Amino acid sequence: MQQAQELAAQAVDTGAIQPLVDTIAPIVGWVSAIVGGLFGLYLIMVILRSYYEHKRYNVLKDIRYDLDYLNQHFGLPYFQKKPHKLYRKVMSLEELRKKEQDYSNNALIDEVEHKDKQEKKHKEKEEKSKK
Repeated sequence: MQQAQELAAQAVDTGAIQPLVDTIAPIVGWVSAIVGGLFGLYLIMVILRSYYEHKRYNVLKDIRYDLDYLNQHFGLPYFQKKPHKLYRKVMSLEELRKKEQDYSNNALIDEVEHKDKQEKKHKEKEEKSKK
């Protein structure tokens, strides 16, 4: 035990550890400044959270790729690359316009059919009243 203490004292006296301490001291100071307090802990938690969310995103992306491959293999509808946002907005506006046109066309057709039915009922009433 005394020999170990003497060796440790010699190492400290000769400064064999001092270069190592000088190398590590700025790193320890930098880490303690960043981690110091609640802000440092919060920063570390945000970094870890973003890292694990990125990993989860990649796993989900791989799962979606596998499902798309299987759906394509079995002839089911599968995910395709999404078009640009502007293109999607323009297409959705066009679809709305088409739906409005279809609705208005259907409304016109319904109106004509309704008039035909009313005329037919009116004629039937006239025929019944003549008999």
